[in-house]
Amino acid sequence: MDIEGQRTALQQLVQIYMIKNDPPLVFKYLEEDLELVRKSENQEEEFKLLVQLTNICMQNREFNKAVHTGEEAMELAEQNEDPLLQINLLRNLGQGYLEIGEAEKALENLEMGLAISQKTPKNPLQGKLFTLIGEAVFKTGDIPGALKHLKKGLEAVRKANDRVNEGPILIQLTEVHMQSQGEEQAKNYFEDVLSLSVKTKDRLLEGKALWSWSLSLNKKGSVEEAITWGQKALKIYEALKIPEAIDIRNEIKNWSGE
Repeated sequence: MDIEGQRTALQQLVQIYMIKNDPPLVFKYLEEDLELVRKSENQEEEFKLLVQLTNICMQNREFNKAVHTGEEAMELAEQNEDPLLQINLLRNLGQGYLEIGEAEKALENLEMGLAISQKTPKNPLQGKLFTLIGEAVFKTGDIPGALKHLKKGLEAVRKANDRVNEGPILIQLTEVHMQSQGEEQAKNYFEDVLSLSVKTKDRLLEGKALWSWSLSLNKKGSVEEAITWGQKALKIYEALKIPEAIDIRNEIKNWSGE
C-alpha cells in the first residue's frame, strides 16, 4: 500500500477510536500516521498532526505529553499559514504549561495566541485565551495584572456577545477578588455570573459558580458558609450527573469533619 493509502486507513482508525472513546488506540494510530508523514518529509502535514495530537493529549489530561508535542509543533509553526491552527496550538500549549505548574511559560504562549487571535477575523478563542492569561498571571503572583487582563477579557467577550466565555471570566474575577481581600467586588461578580446562568439557562455554569464561591469562602476560613454554598453546588452537579460531584461531596465531608 502507498503512503497516502496507509495514511487514509490510519486516519479512519483514529476517527473510529475517537468515537469509541479509546485514547490509547487514538494515540497509537495518530503516532503511526505521524511516523509516515515524517518519512515523507512533509512538514506542513507533520505540523497539523502534532497540533491534533497536542489537542487530544490535553483532552485526556496528558499534560506533560501535550507540552512535549506542542513544543515539537512550535518548531514547525513557520510551515503553516493557518492562524486557527496556530491559535489552537498556543492555547493548548499554554494551558498544558499551566497544568504542570509553569505559569511563566504558559503566559508566553497564551499571549502569542491572543496576539494572533486579535489579528484574525472574528477573534477565534479570544475569550478562552483571556481567561487562561488571567489565570497564568494570577499564578505568577501578579494580582493587579490578573485583574487587568480579566477585565479586558470581560469587555472583549461582552462586545462579541460571547456568553460561553463570559461565565468563566466572571468566575475568575470573583476568585481573584476574594483572594485579594476584595470581597464586596467579588460578590458583585458572583451575582453577575449567577444572573448570566439564569439568562442562558446554563445550570452547569451556576454549579461551577457556586462551587467556586464555596472554595473561596473555605480559603477565607468561613467554613460553615462554604458548606452551605457547596451543598447547593453539589445538588446541581448530581442532578446533571457530572462526575466531579463525587469530589465535591468528599470535600464537603472533609470540611464537616465527617
